[in-house]
Amino acid sequence: MENLKRQPSSILELSSRRFEEVVAELMCDLGYHVELTPATRDGGKDILAYMTTPHGKVLCLVEAKKYRQDRKIGVGLVRQLYGTLIDHDANSAMCVTTSFFSHDARAFQERHEFRLALRDYGHLVEWIQRYGSK
Repeated sequence: MENLKRQPSSILELSSRRFEEVVAELMCDLGYHVELTPATRDGGKDILAYMTTPHGKVLCLVEAKKYRQDRKIGVGLVRQLYGTLIDHDANSAMCVTTSFFSHDARAFQERHEFRLALRDYGHLVEWIQRYGSK
């Protein structure tokens, strides 16, 4: 993460698996206990992020997509993540990408704003910079 703290754009140069590991590190920084799923056949989730709160245990499923910046995440992938969330009876799900989300993907997320989060390249850069300032 040290290089990413200085230059967040270097995240675009990471392998897909390393990108998943970086996102897992960022989730740890937020207080989650994380578990990476297998690199292939992961069932639509790359990271299981658990947190124990005074009100019980919380599970957030995280899908990390390292895409070119000109390749937007469409509504189909976001719907698929929501289906995975429901299937696993998780509390929430998050899609994190090095790219951006289509208008339809954002509209779908807004209808499920308490259970579904989308984090694009801009969010990711801010997240890394906050991580680096600690």
